[in-house]
Amino acid sequence: MKKPATVPGKIRNRIRELRTVRASSLAANSKNWRVHPQAQQDAMRGILDEIGYAGALLARELPDLVRIG
Repeated sequence: MKKPATVPGKIRNRIRELRTVRASSLAANSKNWRVHPQAQQDAMRGILDEIGYAGALLARELPDLVRIG
């Protein structure tokens, strides 16, 4: 079996920082077209309360990423 082609040069890690923030502190993106009905939101909230959350969200670092106040 033929080996997959490799990319010449060094692979850069573009993750600059990993930090934990409350989802409620993130600013809403006006371009996000995904809107979930209240029943879906309630179901997800119940699952997260029961099981918890294990994962990470990648976000671009922008001046308006985190809501102030």
